[in-house]
Amino acid sequence: MSSVGPNAQDRNMSEGGDVIIERLSIPSQPSHPDPGVLLSALHQNLARQLCLAKTIPWDASVLRTNISDMTNVSSSSKHAIQSQDDFNPLATILSTTTDLSETAQLFQSLEAPIDGNAPCQNETSASGDFDSNTEGPRVQQTSPPLTNNTYPSSASSQSSSFLCTPSMSLSSIESSLTPQRPSIAHLLTFLSCYLHTISIYDLIFSHLIIELSDMPESSIGEILPDIPRFCIAGYSVPLQGTLLLRVVVQVVENQFELVERVLGIPSRYAVSPERTNGSSMLEPGLLTGQQGQRLVQVAMEGGLSPVGGDDGDGPYRGGLVSVLSLKQNMKRVQEIM
Repeated sequence: MSSVGPNAQDRNMSEGGDVIIERLSIPSQPSHPDPGVLLSALHQNLARQLCLAKTIPWDASVLRTNISDMTNVSSSSKHAIQSQDDFNPLATILSTTTDLSETAQLFQSLEAPIDGNAPCQNETSASGDFDSNTEGPRVQQTSPPLTNNTYPSSASSQSSSFLCTPSMSLSSIESSLTPQRPSIAHLLTFLSCYLHTISIYDLIFSHLIIELSDMPESSIGEILPDIPRFCIAGYSVPLQGTLLLRVVVQVVENQFELVERVLGIPSRYAVSPERTNGSSMLEPGLLTGQQGQRLVQVAMEGGLSPVGGDDGDGPYRGGLVSVLSLKQNMKRVQEIM
């Protein structure tokens, strides 16, 4: 008797040969990630970073960033977040902010249906769980349609579930997923990720202000060495290391501009000056709908009651307090030198 592997399929064919009954087992190593799983893992990552930044000792040496080392920032920061070894809060959150922007773009790319007549899915599991119809005995037609409440079966895509696969490109992930609208749970998780990101940056800049303010100028020169070999049109321009503080602020503002655009954060709640000083008209984003904007208002102002003011001082402490604090701290960092 031959052994049956874990991915084997038991088939029974009717006399007409038109219908095939399959019993499918979930592969042990699926090849595609589930957007909900990616989002949940990202949220967990940010929560852990916030905890580490508050509890693990670190100093202004996190500003020692070498351009030649940037290719390894993503992998090294992900290792540090797990092992707590050589944890650099600035490098880690910069990498994670990019992940947040790309994850939001992935959800946004799935909002449009495959064809013009197919309705979008309105509610999905926050963790990316599958519909029960994808497990156990299933009827497969000769040309199985791709429905909105089920993912492609293993018979057609060689995978019946999606998990994190960091090596995959965003375009390859998009092409393998069923279009769907993000659920309320997804939107709330994105808002939580956004607020966690703001809190982490605010903590970092607050800490840097204290560190640099109490540090002798000679010591600051050691932390912020001159930037070598910066060329403009072939001419080498000597730049003082203090310019790095402004560069860091510019990079952070640019990161927030990308995230806020794809999320659809209104300008009054935005960190990026580009979005704050831009047009009041919102670009299409995950939270630009009426329902999404109500969630943003509650998260930023602390509630929908008249008690909530423009400073986020509502019934509960709103995220706008952290936004204003971060913007003020970034301004103060640039004024230190």
